[in-house]
Amino acid sequence: MARLRMTYGEHTAARRWSITPIATRGPTPRRSSKRLTKLTKCSATQRSAANTMISGQTGECMTKLALVVRHSPASGRLVLPGVIRTISLVAGAHPPISSRPFSQEATQEFVPEERLSLRRNQNYGGGFDRIKPAIERIFITHLVDNSTASEMLRNGDFDIVMGMDPATLEKITRHPDIRVVTYPSMVTCNIVVDRRIEQLQDPRGLEVLKYAIDYVGFRDVVAGGLADIHQSNFLPGMLGHDPALATKYTHDPAKAKQLMAELGYPNGYTIKLQNRKGSCGPVNYDMGLEFFQNNLLEIGITAVMETSTDAKLWGGIADESFRHFAFSGTGATYFDPDNPASTRATSECYMLGWDDVEPQITARVDELLAMGKVEQDTANRDAIYREMNELMVAGCGYITILQVKGAIAYESNVRNIVPAPHAFMLEFRYIIKEFGHGEG
Repeated sequence: MARLRMTYGEHTAARRWSITPIATRGPTPRRSSKRLTKLTKCSATQRSAANTMISGQTGECMTKLALVVRHSPASGRLVLPGVIRTISLVAGAHPPISSRPFSQEATQEFVPEERLSLRRNQNYGGGFDRIKPAIERIFITHLVDNSTASEMLRNGDFDIVMGMDPATLEKITRHPDIRVVTYPSMVTCNIVVDRRIEQLQDPRGLEVLKYAIDYVGFRDVVAGGLADIHQSNFLPGMLGHDPALATKYTHDPAKAKQLMAELGYPNGYTIKLQNRKGSCGPVNYDMGLEFFQNNLLEIGITAVMETSTDAKLWGGIADESFRHFAFSGTGATYFDPDNPASTRATSECYMLGWDDVEPQITARVDELLAMGKVEQDTANRDAIYREMNELMVAGCGYITILQVKGAIAYESNVRNIVPAPHAFMLEFRYIIKEFGHGEG
């Protein structure tokens, strides 16, 4: 059996959490808790574990639980996608933890934001396609510096590198023994704003920002071409997706200034930008936010950069005290077939004040979500979610800019690279490493 060595860039600088959802008959959640879909409790038990109590089915809540863990001050950053299979489901209807293809090795082999070691599960049955892992051990390392990761891949110190910026990726493709694969991911880059900000309570205030954004520049310069312009969280292939809504807005500074004058701000206004480390695919948050800052300056809005953290940003969104702008990536909810209707529309969009400033619109959103969950006809469900999509594009505090592409660089002796587009991760069990090149 071969060993696989891989590394990740900035966007996977994350702490690992083992989340244990416990089915319970808890009290009816408060109004604000409703947005987390029947979540009743989430508490950290140690540095790398959290207990979460929910009152509904666990499957559709798993991504929401990860979101809640991210809100915990002790959590640092979101779950490392590569170990998402370490989630332990204790409800009787779910498979045992031994059903995962890989297990974490000794505790000392895991250091948050540094390294993780996984070993093949000898009892794994092969999943739906009966394919068992061919790799005995996987060593995952986090390196922030892309040039170092690139050099180590060329030298044979790593087999696979993920999360490189476009410039480094372009250079490494010139190496004869390195292969690169790119793929459309289920992840978007977004400007995050709170609708309760004075200048955004009128929906025209959101349009000011949307017309200010240079979408082509974001795609070609910030993302280095590793993205498509996409202004909706309903991605291609999802019910409710509409290409017209995904490209509704164009860069039009004159239109933005006109709308701003109509709202009573002919000279613009000043706002703070929360800048934190991280990325959505090839787009680093700081670079994306700096580009957006220049877009705002072009129409007369002064945006002041303020150093922030994940805990500060998501803590402010969770307790609804957030009143700034920020930059963030969002992924399609893997466990929820109605994503992004429930997670984005009636959870995070509401936390960003949408239901406070447009209660009649969000009441309709609630109706549409309820209709979509019981509708059996696919065409009817598509129409329901298309209407929700239109309302979200018009009113949600997630201003979606790009659907990003993932990129994986790997040595030529590695085979069967199958990306998991919802998580910037690989299906490890398919990978084969040939002997005679690098470490066997």
